[in-house]
Amino acid sequence: MRPVRHEDEPFIFSIFIGSRPDLEWISGINKDVKDSLISQQFRCEQEQMLREYPEGDFRIILLDGEPVGRLCVHRGMDVFRIINISLLHEYRGRGIGGKLIAGIQEEAREAGKRVSLQVAWYNSATRALYEKMGFVVIEDAGVCCEMQWTSL
Repeated sequence: MRPVRHEDEPFIFSIFIGSRPDLEWISGINKDVKDSLISQQFRCEQEQMLREYPEGDFRIILLDGEPVGRLCVHRGMDVFRIINISLLHEYRGRGIGGKLIAGIQEEAREAGKRVSLQVAWYNSATRALYEKMGFVVIEDAGVCCEMQWTSL
C-alpha cells in the first residue's frame, strides 16, 4: 500500500462508481445531470471523510505494483474506524479485503482497541464478510448498519 496522492483522484472516482450500485438506479434525468449528480456525491463523500477524519490514514491498495483499491482507516484513542475499504470489481472475492481487515483487527488487538465500520444496506456480500470476521451489528439505521469488532 501507499498513501493516496492527488493524482489518484480519477482512480478513486472509478472505485467510487464501482462500489455504489445505488447511483445506477437514478432515473428520470438526462445523462449530463446524472453525471453531475454522481460527481457531486463523490466530492461530498471525499470532503466528509477528510473533515470527519483529518488524521485518517488514506491508502491505495496495490497488487503487483498496480492500484486495485483504497483503504481509509482512522486509528482513534478508543476505536479504530474503517472509514472506507473498496476494491475494483475484478479484485473482489479474492481475499484481499479479508486480509486487510484481519491486519487491522490484529493491530487493534495489540493496541487494546475495538474496530468499527458501516456497511450499506445493498452490500450484503460485504456485510457477510464482516460478520464472518467477527463484526456484529450494533445499530441498524435501515440504509446502513453500524458494525463493531472487539477482541476477546
